[in-house]
Amino acid sequence: MTHLESRRIRRSSIISFISFVIFFVLQFNPQRAAAQFQAADSIVGNEAGGYADHEFSSDSVSVSWMGAFAPYRLWQAPMNRATGNIGFSLAVQLDSNLVPFQQILQGTDWSSSQQGSWVYYTKRDANIRKQVFKARATAAQQVVTEQLTTSDTAEKFNPLPSRDAADLDARFLFLIKGDQSPLTYFWRESNNPLTEAPLPSTQLSSSGARWINGSRALIYADSIAGYDQEFRFDVDDQKITQLTFSPIDKTDGFFFDAPEYGEELFFCTEGNTSLGIYRKNAGGGYDKFNSLVFPSARSYVFSAEPFAFAGKSYVFAVVSDSGFMSNADVWIAAVNPDTPFYRQVSGSDPMLKRMDPEVYLTETDAIIYYFEWENFRLHRCETGLAALSSVTAQSNTPKSFSLAQNYPNPFNPNTVISYQLSIGSEVRLKVFDVLGREIATLVNAKQAAGTYKVSFNAGNFPSGIYFYSLRASGSDGRSGNFMETKKMMLVK
Repeated sequence: MTHLESRRIRRSSIISFISFVIFFVLQFNPQRAAAQFQAADSIVGNEAGGYADHEFSSDSVSVSWMGAFAPYRLWQAPMNRATGNIGFSLAVQLDSNLVPFQQILQGTDWSSSQQGSWVYYTKRDANIRKQVFKARATAAQQVVTEQLTTSDTAEKFNPLPSRDAADLDARFLFLIKGDQSPLTYFWRESNNPLTEAPLPSTQLSSSGARWINGSRALIYADSIAGYDQEFRFDVDDQKITQLTFSPIDKTDGFFFDAPEYGEELFFCTEGNTSLGIYRKNAGGGYDKFNSLVFPSARSYVFSAEPFAFAGKSYVFAVVSDSGFMSNADVWIAAVNPDTPFYRQVSGSDPMLKRMDPEVYLTETDAIIYYFEWENFRLHRCETGLAALSSVTAQSNTPKSFSLAQNYPNPFNPNTVISYQLSIGSEVRLKVFDVLGREIATLVNAKQAAGTYKVSFNAGNFPSGIYFYSLRASGSDGRSGNFMETKKMMLVK
């Protein structure tokens, strides 16, 4: 080999190496990954009765939906954790002759408590009055149904149950319309009709109030000084706290745990065109620290809900031309203003009246399902978040499970608990008193690999020693279970 040939070979090797590096950087660049995403959706299922108001239950790994056409059946089907596919062939009919979705614009919703998961819905009783029912299919595929409300003079409908696995039984919100009385919001314990009580709200939209997970409280909208504002209502002590004050209408508030902040945030729709993201300040009130304005030619925002994936908080929402039942798209957006991210995940057809998106978290990705108004077909959208998160987080994925000591410790009354997951897992983070009694469930969800922070407020508990326990069941089929418990001290 000549000296010139040797130099050519070395030069070729260097060029090949540089080309590989450039390819690697481009291949794993977040902007490139975002640019490669193609929004699309696909029709799934072939139920002749159509699909309306589908809802997922992470506890039972199931999905429910109601038929949009007679005989208005209620269905429950299993979910595939790995693929996010719905097991339509294994669907079980729970009930029929429900009040049509088109009449009340709400269908089904899942509860979570020590009694398990139930589907709540509206059906007419023997007196042809709308009433609240619940149903579920057991592991043996046996169907259990129960009528929860009764009345000879009023209709009770549009239930929204709580989802707190530590509760003895679920609570639920609902609307009441009497023969001689106006439409009013009420709430009650599922197992005790004597607890039925009105809410201090004049807002009558079924999406205007929502339970706050982990507390016996709800967030709702009410009118004050000419604007709709968000309020918190504690059902036990009847305490009302105004959360927002700026002169713009706010509706559809939603509290959620934000893993990157290690605390609970809330958002609400503002002026029907944007989402305001709020965080607690040092004085105990809330300040808006971000505003999500979707970069769409359409501007009306509704049906927004939060979700967490790979240690980051997102929201999904419908963005339409002029309101409900108009042509619309489905979008997702990141909550953190330091890492702005918006993505349309529904397909390019501009003439679909998309409604009611819901997210399902698989072992590796986030999938969104929505249905169409009018023909009530069910669609599936990919979000592409798994590819995006693998670009930015592949080097930050923890190598093992771990549970850190809470900080501060001792504390009064707030502290933060951090933990790491090396793989996607079913996670349970609970707090116990010194006698071993469970007093709070901080996390009860499927989470992707990553580092998480969760806030714990012990304002309602006395000083003393407490324990927090993390149980993570790996979803890779090989890792087994992780469990660790640590001690903390509350000093008031």
